[in-house]
Amino acid sequence: MSRFRKICLKCDEQQRDTAALNCGICAGPLGFHYSYDDVTWDDRFEGSMWRYWPLLPVDAPEGAVTLGEGGTPLLPAQSFNGRQVYLKDETRNPTGSHKDRSLSVAITHAKAVGADVSVIVSTGSAGISNAALAARAGMRSAVVMTEGTPPERLYPMFEVKAQIDPIVEGVISVCRERGLYLSTTSRNSNPYQCEGNKTIAYEIVEELGGAPDWVVVPVGGGGTISGIWRGFRDCHALGLIDSLPRMIGVVPRDYNALEVAEYDWVYPAGILRPVGTAHDRSAGATSDRWLRGCELLYFRARSRGRPPRHIGRGLGLAGFQPLAREREFEG
Repeated sequence: MSRFRKICLKCDEQQRDTAALNCGICAGPLGFHYSYDDVTWDDRFEGSMWRYWPLLPVDAPEGAVTLGEGGTPLLPAQSFNGRQVYLKDETRNPTGSHKDRSLSVAITHAKAVGADVSVIVSTGSAGISNAALAARAGMRSAVVMTEGTPPERLYPMFEVKAQIDPIVEGVISVCRERGLYLSTTSRNSNPYQCEGNKTIAYEIVEELGGAPDWVVVPVGGGGTISGIWRGFRDCHALGLIDSLPRMIGVVPRDYNALEVAEYDWVYPAGILRPVGTAHDRSAGATSDRWLRGCELLYFRARSRGRPPRHIGRGLGLAGFQPLAREREFEG
């Protein structure tokens, strides 16, 4: 019996088609419901995110496509006014980013359903991960991006023979029409990749022996922080932690589409609405599909317990340190 069920998040229908990336009835985004019965981490995969496969959308880990993702260190920080702060160093992943976790799950599914090419919309880390993991699986990869992407972002993809096309519009519909496997890191594109980021939370809980008080995560479309949040909720359901951490999403000052959405675009029911062209610059900063990528807001509206608290402006550590100085993490 499978440990998970694939469910439409829009109409709640269970999906029987193992290859489906969207609902076969309403075309809505998909999610997964897991059984928590007899869940134990698999010591055969020590030091790998696949140690947590019982809460990933796979029936068995032996077919996992992996380059050695996960098991990244939690390093104590030294410059936060005596506060106990740790840095999760995701640069230790095979291609240098946390996207390896997402793409490992997506490419594992792609291989299982017989896909021979993986298509992704990306101008950076996700495209590199897709190219590397598709190559490991013996698949071809195609990376779709906007024209004018800096050459230094392209070189790693060329190295693993990824096909690169400078177009973005209509990628999801084209992939559906032609039966191409789409690995883009938004839930509407691929629900499997969303699950990889949960393993960051599992690793944090294992290393700390419990949940932290706060977790600060850089945010683009919101998929990473919502995945980590779901991971902590899994740990809470399993009895591994007594309480849930508070989550902070940090966006760059000039690329704040989610901040705009959080304060200007959200009805009480969590429904996003357009507001004209005043925010076009920030709203377009993530991708042409940014509205569907605002997964953080979706989970904030629907989740129970303590959902992500707010979207903070900043640039990496430069944005985090003032919060620590101002005691924003108390309470």
